[in-house]
Order: sequence, then structure tokens, then C-alpha cells
Amino acid sequence: MRRSRIVSALLLVPVAVVALTATPALASARDDDATVCKATAKTVTEGLKTFVTHMQAVSTKATGGDLSGAEESVQKAGQALVALSDQLADDAAKAENPKLQDTITKLSTEFDSLGASLTDLSSLEDFNTTKLDGFAATMSEICGDDIGPSLLPTPSPTPSPATS
Repeated sequence: MRRSRIVSALLLVPVAVVALTATPALASARDDDATVCKATAKTVTEGLKTFVTHMQAVSTKATGGDLSGAEESVQKAGQALVALSDQLADDAAKAENPKLQDTITKLSTEFDSLGASLTDLSSLEDFNTTKLDGFAATMSEICGDDIGPSLLPTPSPTPSPATS
């Protein structure tokens, strides 16, 4: 029943990712907080759309019995998070506010870690986005309305390993 455990975990991943859009995207050179906050919101939203697309492919392929294709999609999803991390790291340097810069840097590091952890189907069992909730709360505190009402943090369920 390994396949059913993986499929069960996959069904929870897109729900958990919705809360990640609560975290923002970035700007250029040294920019004011509002510019950096709005840009961070855009970067994260676009990066997570790519991630979710790959995760939906994982679910579709795994449900259809194409475990090799599902595993390839898991790796692509991880690569999407690493790419998002790279964009955030580049943009963090543009923030004037040290707390904003630090939070975006930590957010970047967490996305990199999450992306690097997605190596195969079994890695989904340990995929945990709860650290992002704290960064989302800090970004909301710093950025306020500059991240937009649709990007405010919401609790993210953590996929729990299904039993066989």
C-alpha cells in the first residue's frame, strides 16, 4: 500500500502550499520596504504556481500508476522551489530594512531546503512547510497591506504519513 500512502500525502501538499503564498516576492538595487514587499509577494506567488503545477502532475501520474513520471515531477517541484529560493536570495539584498532583509533571506533558505529535500516520492512524507508560517507572519507584520489581503498568512496543514 505504499502507493496509497504516497497518493494520500500528495493530496495534502497543494493545500499546504496555499499558505505559502502568504509569503511575499522582491525588487532591485536598494528599494524601500513597500517595493520589496510587493515584489516579494509576486515572486513567491509565481514560484509557487510553478511548484503547484508540478505537484499536481505528481498526483496525476501517481494516481495513474506512472510512479517513474511522478518521481520526475517531484524532482521538478523541488527544482522550482530552489529556483524560487535563488530569486529571493538575489532580491533580499535589495531591502533597506535589516529585519525585512533577514526575513527574506531566511525565507529563501527555507525554500532552498524544502526544494532540496524533494528527491523522490518517499521524500513527500517528510515535506513540512510549517517553518514558512513564521516567516509569513513576520512578512505580514513588516509589510502590512503591501503584500495584499489575498497574501495574508493562513494556517497550513502538514501532510502526515498515512498508514498502510
